[in-house]
Amino acid sequence: MVVNETKTFDEEGELLAINEVSTFVRGAGGWGGDRGPSAEVNVPPDRAPDAVLEDKTSEAQALLYRLSGDWNPLHADPGFAGAFGYARPILHGLCSFGYAGRHVLKAFTGGDARRFKSIKVRFADTVFPGETLVTEMWKESETRVVFRCKVKERDKVVISNAAVELYTEVPQKKAKASAHRRRARPLRRRRGRSPAGWCSRRSAPTSPRTPTSPPRWGRCSSSS
Repeated sequence: MVVNETKTFDEEGELLAINEVSTFVRGAGGWGGDRGPSAEVNVPPDRAPDAVLEDKTSEAQALLYRLSGDWNPLHADPGFAGAFGYARPILHGLCSFGYAGRHVLKAFTGGDARRFKSIKVRFADTVFPGETLVTEMWKESETRVVFRCKVKERDKVVISNAAVELYTEVPQKKAKASAHRRRARPLRRRRGRSPAGWCSRRSAPTSPRTPTSPPRWGRCSSSS
């Protein structure tokens, strides 16, 4: 199994999102180590779901989703899909993922995506464009919902071991410390002394040739 993690930051360096993808590479085992834990996670409880929502995808859903930048011909070319054993092109997994995530937000936040904190799922099977996605949801707490997604026409689970975490309140962007700029005092030149330089917004590194205290002829203050 290969685990990839991607972190996204804004222009000020604040962490916005973390994406983690686990990929099972078939036939790449045999290294002789411990296979690790195999316990099931995010298993729905043995009771009726607290909410169920469904949406029918369009026949052109995969062609539309390609506009997001995923140009894999598996989702558009019947011949290419047939070479991999599919009767016709399949829907992007992330498209089904988006439908299920939207169902959870609609059911438990009134559609307010700002309260979304995290989502974790396992892609269990394929979806074909035109099929109906049914999401069953169980509320574990005010901030956690376990769910699974099925294809209605085939009664097949396509997303399993899934859970969404929510914020109780809409998170606020952290306040940034504003740069404090001080106005430089007027430069005064004393008789018999020449200035060592002019006021600049670029700080110079300290070196043996750079005085550690301002010249007697004036002071210059700036911040970058």
